[in-house]
Amino acid sequence: MVDLRARLAERAFETIAGSSYNRFRQAAEERAEQAMFYEVALPDGATWSHVAESVWPALARYLELKRIDPEEPRSLVLAVFLGPTCYLVRGEAFRDLYCEIEGLGRSAFHFRVRRWLAD
Repeated sequence: MVDLRARLAERAFETIAGSSYNRFRQAAEERAEQAMFYEVALPDGATWSHVAESVWPALARYLELKRIDPEEPRSLVLAVFLGPTCYLVRGEAFRDLYCEIEGLGRSAFHFRVRRWLAD
């Protein structure tokens, strides 16, 4: 079983209290960072399968609508809220985490994204 909190913490470039997120985002905007933020609120006790089956398909469709390649989400920062903690994860790191846990190479991930976008 995947320890979701530990895996998110490994990939996060910063871990903050969820209550500090708005201040973090405002400071990022004041620094004129060009990142696009995507917020994910996971229920307590969420498992990796929830992320794989619910979060990623919706994220891929959202990115496609925003004209960002879901396979190369360079400008994306995910704010993943789990309990009182917010894990800030760059898009590429979140993609790599998905591929690692699911045992997918980049080619297999490509076809998975295409399937999500076709649904």
